[in-house]
Amino acid sequence: MKNTLFCLFIFCSVSTFAQNGITFKVEKLSKPEELLHLHSPNEIYENLILSDMNIEPYEIKKKNIKVPYHIIAKSESPDSLVSFGPNSFFNGMYQAYADHRPFVLSPDMIWLLISQGFELHINANQESMRNELVDFSGKLSLIIREDKKLEDPTLSWEEIFPQFTEQISQYAGNHLTELLTCNFSTTTSLEKVASEITIMEAVKPYFEFIIIRIVCGIPEITLEGKPEDWEKLLHKARGLKEYKLDWWISELEPLLEEFVKASKGEVNKDFWRNMFKYHSQKRYGAPNIFDGWIVKFFPDDKEGKRNNLKQLEGKNCLPDEIVKVDVKYQEVYGDAIKETPLEFWAGFIGLEQNSKTFALRPQIGWMVRKKDVN
Repeated sequence: MKNTLFCLFIFCSVSTFAQNGITFKVEKLSKPEELLHLHSPNEIYENLILSDMNIEPYEIKKKNIKVPYHIIAKSESPDSLVSFGPNSFFNGMYQAYADHRPFVLSPDMIWLLISQGFELHINANQESMRNELVDFSGKLSLIIREDKKLEDPTLSWEEIFPQFTEQISQYAGNHLTELLTCNFSTTTSLEKVASEITIMEAVKPYFEFIIIRIVCGIPEITLEGKPEDWEKLLHKARGLKEYKLDWWISELEPLLEEFVKASKGEVNKDFWRNMFKYHSQKRYGAPNIFDGWIVKFFPDDKEGKRNNLKQLEGKNCLPDEIVKVDVKYQEVYGDAIKETPLEFWAGFIGLEQNSKTFALRPQIGWMVRKKDVN
């Protein structure tokens, strides 16, 4: 019994398990004499910006320099931290070594160091590594749409970063992004975001990252008719599946179901905000992109080629919203027949404008004309 207690005492003196880790003795050393100086997170971030601009903090007052910090958002941090500038990990470990201070490590910290090393390797060898990571030349634009203003405090940056990672995966593969993303038992949203930004830094030779806030928009939608009409429309659309159109109608069904819900007063504002989206990519010769859900109503381009139902590149590919049918008009005079070639036209001919509300209402019309025969 005494031996057992002695062994337990020795074990506890050598190592202590935390709730999610272990603390163990390395050397028997004297304790440090005092705590290190602390800085607020704001001060730390501002000093990091000064370091990046090669400005010493004392120069600001001495030379009366006005620094454009322009900090929009930052991660949550303790009220005060020890800081050693842009090398706080290494210099912090050095300070711990010099002063006999205990040190805490996590899988996220070590993996972030490794990921940063990987990022440096890629950026130093970007062209020789290109074929290992992507299969295109130049740079591609990865675009995320955000409805909130840049200064909006409710803008969720933690939801933006993984959207870039997901798009990177489409070109560089899931293996790379999953490999570099922190996903340990110690990982919080803070570490995950840091790893996602590191992924973006690693592949920046091949991508540019764009966040677009569509300032344009449609403030109000009016759905004419009764809920029964919209339900009938959905039913009629489903009837087209039997004509080898399942690939298209399946894409339209969720949209038409939202029409039915909205006609009953169950309005999904996020859905209607995404009806029409447009952005211009002026770099790298990219065309204008239309990618709201309305593009799903255009299954083919004007050449009869199938669209991907996700986006339209420019407006010139759109088929006419006017259909034309050839008709022969024949006048019979006994044995003689006089024939006049005609065309029936029908479709959207314009938009009716409400002078009070400024609302636009597409106008359907038709026309009969003599066909040009020359």
